[in-house]
Amino acid sequence: MVTKGVFAARRCPDGWVPYAESCYLGLDGSMKGDWTTAVMQCDQNNASIMVPSSDGENDFIDHSFQRHDQSSFGVWINCNDAEVEGEWNCYEDGQNPTEYRKWEPNQPDDDRKQGDQDYGFMITSVYSTKLDTVIGSWGDAWEVSVFFVICERPQQGNCDQSALDMYCLTADESTGRFTPRCLFNHTLGSYPTDTVAACKQRCMERQDCRSFNIKRNSSGSMPRVCELNNATRYQVLGEYFQESAGCYYYDFKCF
Repeated sequence: MVTKGVFAARRCPDGWVPYAESCYLGLDGSMKGDWTTAVMQCDQNNASIMVPSSDGENDFIDHSFQRHDQSSFGVWINCNDAEVEGEWNCYEDGQNPTEYRKWEPNQPDDDRKQGDQDYGFMITSVYSTKLDTVIGSWGDAWEVSVFFVICERPQQGNCDQSALDMYCLTADESTGRFTPRCLFNHTLGSYPTDTVAACKQRCMERQDCRSFNIKRNSSGSMPRVCELNNATRYQVLGEYFQESAGCYYYDFKCF
């Protein structure tokens, strides 16, 4: 529904928890694995391993994480010094560097340990000889360590009417030509349509619609098929945006 020129879009997908400008998945302690598994789990959800960039965000993660499973004492954070020993890099949303740090005293200590503890984690429960005052602080661990996984992705902004009016047929990025491509496996529904504008309007009327495909029907005649999608091509794995004869993908400039 469009109200007063604003597209009332959900800012986080179902099952994600909002805070500030981010959405979080896994605060319920439902995901766990080593570093490689954590990266894969977040990639599959079009997100990255979380990392706090402020005391407020760090406290939010610390207080929101559900510690019902005591089989691990931490959650991964997107910080590592795997490339250069001692040079720790932390990336929010997988690409934006953050200078915020919350290391436990005497951490990171991989330069004083046998082996490489090159990956960061947040302490979520007391372990070894630690006191509960360290909960919420950060430590370093081996790549094969098993911790809980929390994924983070940016919240989606609302679209004003001018942005919604700018819906775009997507050209091939390498050639500039309008290659017939569509987004697959993210369909909300399919409807007959005579015009692109009518399909666009139908998408605007659903708060979970992010893009749409226009396809020829099986006979090649009118009406065409309007497919509404719950994501844009930038939010999904590349394998879901594929060339398909007679199919064209559109999205709005604000998503």
